[in-house]
Amino acid sequence: LFDIRLLTDLFAADRRVDANRLGIAGHSLGGQSAYYSGFLDPRFCVVVASDFGVRFDQTHWESPWYWGDKLREARELGLDNTDLVRFGRGKPLCILSGKTDDETSGEVIRATGVYDGHEEDFLFLNHQTGHRPPSEARERAFDFIARVFESRR
Repeated sequence: LFDIRLLTDLFAADRRVDANRLGIAGHSLGGQSAYYSGFLDPRFCVVVASDFGVRFDQTHWESPWYWGDKLREARELGLDNTDLVRFGRGKPLCILSGKTDDETSGEVIRATGVYDGHEEDFLFLNHQTGHRPPSEARERAFDFIARVFESRR
């Protein structure tokens, strides 16, 4: 996440980049990185996370390259990935669900209530065609990003 922060600093400082219209997208481990960076860095106005495992029991969150030993502590504190959505206060989010994520991933995000009344800011695409999202799902995610950017002109 630190590397993403540094790269975002570089982009945001470039006069050719509209720093008010930054988005982040990623798949699998990149989806986790996009999800975390997107919600923790206020400069991102849209997040697309593909097949990363919203729930802690959906992927390898206990692995050292994810939460590692801290996962047990996070669970004991009652934390989960939906807390980031709450912190983001309705930041536009698109989740592509393929193999790791499933219908419950969208349900737990909706259950936060953050997108109530702003359903257009949450897009859950449950393609369930395996770990690689099909072109149709990717196109819908890019359309989602474009709509968010257009609203920020």
